[in-house]
Amino acid sequence: MNLISHNHNYKIITWAVLGGTVVALSAEIVLNFLGIGMGLSSFRVKPDTLTKISTCSIIWLTISGCTSMLLGGWVAGKISCCFQYKNRIMHGLLAWGLATLITVFVTATAAGTIVGGFTNVVSGSVNNITLSADNATGNVEINSNQDAEDFSELSMAMSIAFLLSAIASMGGAAFARPEGTTEGFSDENPHL
Repeated sequence: MNLISHNHNYKIITWAVLGGTVVALSAEIVLNFLGIGMGLSSFRVKPDTLTKISTCSIIWLTISGCTSMLLGGWVAGKISCCFQYKNRIMHGLLAWGLATLITVFVTATAAGTIVGGFTNVVSGSVNNITLSADNATGNVEINSNQDAEDFSELSMAMSIAFLLSAIASMGGAAFARPEGTTEGFSDENPHL
């Protein structure tokens, strides 16, 4: 059972999509640890550190995501042994989609676990400082409009990063033609 679907023009090879996904996720992990190491080695506490860290993080996640998806798309296209570049692009897009879903699921699960643990710690501490919190309430000002604007900007940046990684994955798959062929971007060869 090597085919997900079969159309007159397209065959999707399951192992090619899974192979591209595994390579893309593995490369993403390696590049993210490299980014964490570089970021921590250059970390200096200054007033504007948080803004610089978040900007650099988004840039690094975009670069590492595009690089790993380019590699994963190339592997998916190469393993598929498809002569038609449209089929290779489809393999790259499916590998990107699967890798993205796995990444979002793992991130959401980890974030939920961290928030759940943090909530338990905070709820235990809140009972001890209720009186001092009542006195300090007048000094705390919450700017929800700024928080919403910051979240909106972050969301837009991450959307662009995901789209760029999808394009990189399809591009890598398009250029991963099978050995011994020189067809480039034509669909003249009707094999697979």
